[in-house]
Amino acid sequence: MELVIDFFIEVFVQTFIEASDKVVKNKKNSKWIRYLIIILTTLIVVLLIGGSLTLGIFLLNKNIIASLIFIGLGLLFIIMFIYEFKKGYEKRKSNN
Repeated sequence: MELVIDFFIEVFVQTFIEASDKVVKNKKNSKWIRYLIIILTTLIVVLLIGGSLTLGIFLLNKNIIASLIFIGLGLLFIIMFIYEFKKGYEKRKSNN
């Protein structure tokens, strides 16, 4: 049962990310739709980062190893987000 739920979550996220990338890059779509997709994607990223860091902090008293793993994942997500944001910003800056 766990594999089925994991599969559905992975398919949903993969489809959402691919579709949102195409929608945001297409200038024919309305700005309202593009901005909504950007906001939803940003909220998902913030939820992922904040959730892993918060879970790591709450687990600090109960299980130190799990706590360090979740805090490490949160920090890794932050580093990856900053790297991708910087790469996209430099690419956009060089196009102008």
